[in-house]
Amino acid sequence: MLNLLFLSEQALIQQTFKNCFSPKSYLSGNTQTNQLTLNLIPFEHMDQILDYNQCKTALDKMSVLILLHFDTVSFPRVGDEPVSFTYSYNNPTKVVFKLSPADYTTIISKSSAMYELRYDLDYVIVNGSIKTIEHTKYNGTGCFQSIALRYTIYDSIDILVSPNNCEVDFATGVSVFYEFQKDTTNIAIPIVPCTVNCIQGEFNGTTSLFKDVTLYRVRKTVLTADLFKQFYDSYVNYRLIKISLNLQFTKNSVDTRITEYINNKTAVDTWGCKTNDQPQPMFWGLQLYTLMNPDGIFVQIRDIMKNKMLCDTQTATKVKLDHYMKQNDVVDHRQFNTTLSIFNEMFGIILPADEAYTNFRNNIYVLDQTYSTIVVSFLDENDVILYELSMYRTSLIGCLTKYSLHLYDGTKNCFRMQFEPRDDCRTQYLQTTDRNSLTISYEKDLKSNLVGYFDFKVAQDYKKFDQEFCFDCSTFNPNQVYMRQTCEENNKLLKQMIKRQQIKIVYTNTFDLVQSYSVVTEYSGIWMPLVGSACAVVLGVVIGAGILLGQLSR
Repeated sequence: MLNLLFLSEQALIQQTFKNCFSPKSYLSGNTQTNQLTLNLIPFEHMDQILDYNQCKTALDKMSVLILLHFDTVSFPRVGDEPVSFTYSYNNPTKVVFKLSPADYTTIISKSSAMYELRYDLDYVIVNGSIKTIEHTKYNGTGCFQSIALRYTIYDSIDILVSPNNCEVDFATGVSVFYEFQKDTTNIAIPIVPCTVNCIQGEFNGTTSLFKDVTLYRVRKTVLTADLFKQFYDSYVNYRLIKISLNLQFTKNSVDTRITEYINNKTAVDTWGCKTNDQPQPMFWGLQLYTLMNPDGIFVQIRDIMKNKMLCDTQTATKVKLDHYMKQNDVVDHRQFNTTLSIFNEMFGIILPADEAYTNFRNNIYVLDQTYSTIVVSFLDENDVILYELSMYRTSLIGCLTKYSLHLYDGTKNCFRMQFEPRDDCRTQYLQTTDRNSLTISYEKDLKSNLVGYFDFKVAQDYKKFDQEFCFDCSTFNPNQVYMRQTCEENNKLLKQMIKRQQIKIVYTNTFDLVQSYSVVTEYSGIWMPLVGSACAVVLGVVIGAGILLGQLSR
């Protein structure tokens, strides 16, 4: 009897949950990307479900596993990554299934399917039917999974792509060109097919299938010097100019044009600066990253090291940094100029906050749709650009607002921090780390020498406001070269350096890096704290830093 009651209750719940979605829900497929999208439409009479509307009271915001069944195959396949979505009451939902080309071919002729929803750890399983399946066979706006531009300043342009299965037949005559915007005018640069010394995947005009072409190369030798100079002059003046790859052809007697805009534009490492700057212990090498701190932008050049390149900078005497952040049509642009000699002795570059920056940072509402572009240009005495380093990626928010280093008379030392109470700080970094390190160096007249390096394990929580990490000589790394031979001797030296206000602190873990210049003030023999701000956020490896005014106490 109990089993019958349980089955009856479960059947009732399943029937209620089944009414969450309309029988008019449909499946759409894209033959170019081999993707199926299940469009789940809310039940048309949701407001008429009066008795215990489980869709609203039990399911809203719940994670739901989903499977897609055809007569001979189901997706995801056994062993593949599960597909899930978060149910939102009375709102349409799109669920994407990524198929292999072979799997997509097997289902393209199917006219019906079933979907299976699993709620509450499979306690409730609901099946629904799909009567409509639509396949998009040609769409000129989705021909590339990704596109990026690689350039050597005033010398070359390469466009690298990951193509989808667009129906483009180069043998029938396709005009390929690269277009950029100068002022309000669009200027086209032809991309001539390669005929000799072509590399694998390069556009050659006739023998290549569209899906096999991964490189479109703009060769300077086939262009007029003026046309090439026009592009680079425009690009140097504004690094976010509109640039696109275009393919123009006739299909079924209809003129067709595929246009793909290029946001990811980075320089080729012609000087070998990245090649020569290989990662070392405590150091990840030459990596450009940018971080939006509350008190300004920190641009990292060479991890926790000085900016000085390990490559030959030739006749360069000046350095110019252009930094852009963009969300939709809103752009924040900052520029920094200095001499090469000063740049070499700096640890990254600081761009102080102003009202425009603060407004931009405060109005960020979708972090993964905010992008940063950095260009570091090396110039000679006549302001001619000799070499560039550049980076394009989603922006990072610095979430640490205050920190302090507490040095006790014994061997125990503690690092305290506070996180900014922003929603994106709470949700952006959900993981904890099991490895932390604190690098402490003596700094005077822009010259730095390592004092101590500590490794310690700690669980970190980005949702917690106040946190403290303590370490002692048992976590001291003896494999580094220090100003003193032992941890105890370095601790004594550390206290002396703090008194002289010449200490630089770098706190790192898998996700955060705090790089700070310490400032302390002495009152009646007691170290009084000064408030500092900002931190860097890192995904997977240490990739950023923030310069801070810190508080130190003894």
